[in-house]
Amino acid sequence: MSEQSQEFMEDSLRWRGRILNGVYAHWCFEWDELPIDETCPEWPCGCGFQEFKDKTLAELKGEQP
Repeated sequence: MSEQSQEFMEDSLRWRGRILNGVYAHWCFEWDELPIDETCPEWPCGCGFQEFKDKTLAELKGEQP
């Protein structure tokens, strides 16, 4: 979620104590529509992000090995 909505940012602050801005930031239906991204303990969720399954977290963030 590159451009987050105000509502998502507010939900992130309310439920996570910080704004989630990871590559896979979204409201997760598997976790009762709570905001989640790859930095959350519930990750990976079952929302089907195939590209996450095919790459490491460092690759997704653009970090060099």
